[in-house]
Amino acid sequence: MLELSLVLVIVLMVGSASITYAFASERDRAQAPARMEAQQVAQPSHFFAPTEIVKPPRIPRELAISRLEQHVRQERAAVEQFPESPSRQSLRANTSSPFLN
Repeated sequence: MLELSLVLVIVLMVGSASITYAFASERDRAQAPARMEAQQVAQPSHFFAPTEIVKPPRIPRELAISRLEQHVRQERAAVEQFPESPSRQSLRANTSSPFLN
């Protein structure tokens, strides 16, 4: 008899908890559109990008080509020096080029 009463109490507790959860989730679903509208108003339309796109300054084609050629020459010189004195520092060393290595 004791086991039957314990089972009955547990079933009643689980049932009341599930009914309470169902009502709470239904109430949240009813309030969700209002919350979504508030969030849409609060967030700017340009979340990841600025509203104005800033274009980099244009440089003459010849100047760009000469800068790239200079960069290639510096990288080649660094590569040619490496077999003469290989080390971790010389492998990771940056050249004086304005471009990233």
